[in-house]
Amino acid sequence: MTPIFGAFLGAFPALILALFESPTTAVLTAVSFFAIQQFESSVLTPRVQGQAVRVHPILVLLAVVAGQVAGLDGAILAVPALAILRVILDFFCLQL
Repeated sequence: MTPIFGAFLGAFPALILALFESPTTAVLTAVSFFAIQQFESSVLTPRVQGQAVRVHPILVLLAVVAGQVAGLDGAILAVPALAILRVILDFFCLQL
């Protein structure tokens, strides 16, 4: 929720200024902000988080989606839980 709200707060002044230019500019600005937000949340964030915890980005995205079933807490704790699971599996694979 926070990344979406933050993106809205960032886009709001730009949209107001674009409205002074023309309605077309405002629409293009809104579409641009929406596209950038979607790209960032769907591609960049899972990739960066995946590299940080050394897990494939698709697994990060699936963990966050699955974590949302448990609500906000689940979505926040999904990636750390995935990282912990990875460390545990690495430990046991080295023991075998």
